[in-house]
Amino acid sequence: MRKIFRNYVPIADSFAALLSPHAEVVLHDLETDTVAYIVNPISGRKVGDPSETAMDENISLDLDVMGPYPKISRDLHRMKSTTAVLRDENGAAAGLFCVNLDVSRFDAAAEMLQSLIGIPEQADQPSVLFETDWREQINTRIYDFLRERRTSLEAMTRDERTEMIQALDANGAFSIRNSPTYVSQLLGISRATLYKAMRPARDKSNDLGSGL
Repeated sequence: MRKIFRNYVPIADSFAALLSPHAEVVLHDLETDTVAYIVNPISGRKVGDPSETAMDENISLDLDVMGPYPKISRDLHRMKSTTAVLRDENGAAAGLFCVNLDVSRFDAAAEMLQSLIGIPEQADQPSVLFETDWREQINTRIYDFLRERRTSLEAMTRDERTEMIQALDANGAFSIRNSPTYVSQLLGISRATLYKAMRPARDKSNDLGSGL
């Protein structure tokens, strides 16, 4: 093994240990186009085998890091790979540091999770159960608001919270008895804070209604 690769051996070992048994880590020597080092060889390769890196269209020596990109292993498993170009003291490409993660093992788990959490697109809530459930309607509106803005109750800003409260108010959510208490508890704020957030929009609406 050439000296340039020796410092990367512990790094390769640490990557393999972290991702074991789902990934192999390979150091390719571009000078000899052979495998200089390999850990957890799920591809069946060994040190000294041809790298055949010229056949990999995902690799460009003009870049320092490539991927993640897809690959198919020799046993037809779906792989997710990254490659880093190792350069000598002059900046010339001397080798490749490749991590190949076998993600096919997670496909079945992903399908199972999707079957558990997925809901058919045309599946509607039974109206007889939910048309009078104002809590469910408020929950749905809040959920949709958070999803559209890609945030959460814990992460949303004060302005976002105010906007959400005003949107709920505009849709009549607070015309139902006890709903302000329910929403303030859900948001972790006081009723006074809730009404303060509503006030600007209500005042504007009143001004428009009075013709001012």
